[in-house]
Amino acid sequence: MIVCGLKLTHDGAVALVDGDELIFSVEMEKLNNGARYSQIEDLSVVVRLLGDFGYRVEDVDHWVIDGWDGDKVGHASLLDHGVPVELDLAPYRETEAVPDVFKPGLSGTFPLAGEPLPFTSYVHIAGHISSAYCTSPFAQRGESSLVLVWDGGLFPRLYSVDPASGVENGGELFPLIGHTYATAAHHFGPFRRTDESSTVDDLSVAGKLMAYIALGTPRPDVIDVLRTCMDEHFEADNENTSVFRAEVGGFGSNSEPSLRYVHDFFRDVRNRIPRDVPDADVLASVHQFLEDVLVERLAAKVLSWKGEGPWNLCFVGGCALDIKWNSALRRMDLFRDVWVPPSPTTPARPSERQPSA
Repeated sequence: MIVCGLKLTHDGAVALVDGDELIFSVEMEKLNNGARYSQIEDLSVVVRLLGDFGYRVEDVDHWVIDGWDGDKVGHASLLDHGVPVELDLAPYRETEAVPDVFKPGLSGTFPLAGEPLPFTSYVHIAGHISSAYCTSPFAQRGESSLVLVWDGGLFPRLYSVDPASGVENGGELFPLIGHTYATAAHHFGPFRRTDESSTVDDLSVAGKLMAYIALGTPRPDVIDVLRTCMDEHFEADNENTSVFRAEVGGFGSNSEPSLRYVHDFFRDVRNRIPRDVPDADVLASVHQFLEDVLVERLAAKVLSWKGEGPWNLCFVGGCALDIKWNSALRRMDLFRDVWVPPSPTTPARPSERQPSA
């Protein structure tokens, strides 16, 4: 059986599995010196990549397309050989309508060279869970593992994967999307923006911020302010948080107003901390605050859900790129071993063979 997987949106990619062998997995940004995070702009690239590896469209038995931002359906806009295409996809993560992350979230047809082809779409988070676990040493040994997923538009969520019994859903750890980290740089430091109401994902600043915080020192007084504001804006039992939870569920920041609430959070933080605190210290404090909350909430979730362990853990999604955070998880006594896949931001696994650009 030949299966072709398509990631149409952010970090677009095409992958082909023939039987139990991965033939290729090619990201769009690797072609023709493409821009980072490139999506599939035109489906003609699918035909070309298949041909580069000796396959034809008609050889493919099943087409699988990654889900995208949305609580009920995701959506992708692109071209098929120059002709505009609008596709509904599975949502970002599991929902009441799609409670099982590995069950099809949506089926339909998509045009390829003008011909309608049937496809199946799975929730976006399924790719993160499967890529993290299946590339781990735990899968090779037939062991179970917890899988923590935290990407830009998602609240951190915990799952349990067992090769014998399947996947259990442990739910969210706390209601902060991964883009919270980069958004802090819109309000403090050299990457601060004059337009602090931007609701566009900033994919360029997180790595720079991780380097910049080396100039600062985490301050307990700033961390206390961050904790207080987090509670008041996102978790306390009040009208503001009720509105937030009604509008935002971690279904992708392009489909819900999550970034607007994060900007409000950081404006409040800035108003509460002394003006003489250096921005580098504030951003170092944000980094430490998010690490502390991640460790605390993960420990509480694992202990209440699974017990003392020790457990295997996979960490995946854009936030798993943070060396300080995944190092903090490795130091936790709850975990026997921690696996972060080589490419934690994309479900596609790099191929050893690359086609000509």
